[in-house]
Amino acid sequence: MDPYKILGILPHSSESELKDAYNHLIETYDLDDLQDDSVKSFYEDKLSEANEAYRIITHNLTCDEVRDLIESDDFIAAETKLNYISDLSSAEWNYLKGVLLIKKGWVDSGVNHIKKAATLNPYNTEYVSTMNKLSDKVGSYKKNYSKNEKQGGNALNMCGGGNDTGGNKGGLC
Repeated sequence: MDPYKILGILPHSSESELKDAYNHLIETYDLDDLQDDSVKSFYEDKLSEANEAYRIITHNLTCDEVRDLIESDDFIAAETKLNYISDLSSAEWNYLKGVLLIKKGWVDSGVNHIKKAATLNPYNTEYVSTMNKLSDKVGSYKKNYSKNEKQGGNALNMCGGGNDTGGNKGGLC
């Protein structure tokens, strides 16, 4: 399904053009104005397509905004927008939620979301690459944790640097 084709707009259309096209379809296939019940099913299908197309496009626009907000470390606004579109079945939503949670320090939850994104869309190189980097970091953390514990160091140091104050960041930092 091409949501832009359904709404009759171009991918670079403005938000107002998107809304206008969507509203035009909603008005065109208004069930309240329907005089002939024989086309009711057709109208319902067209309305369903228009709703789904609008949802997909606005979801993509929101995800682009969330990426920008995360990049600028505006985590509150990013999380607000993500929660507004909350779509657990979307690989992109899960990926962004995971990145956001990790940046906020919620590593386990973040990793789980990124794993889900990579599972939902295993062909997305960004998701897979991030998952691989996280796996390397977690493996390094576990190794340093074990080494620190044996040496009597602070096993809870997530940076994996032990008592070293030289900036060794072999763990999750």
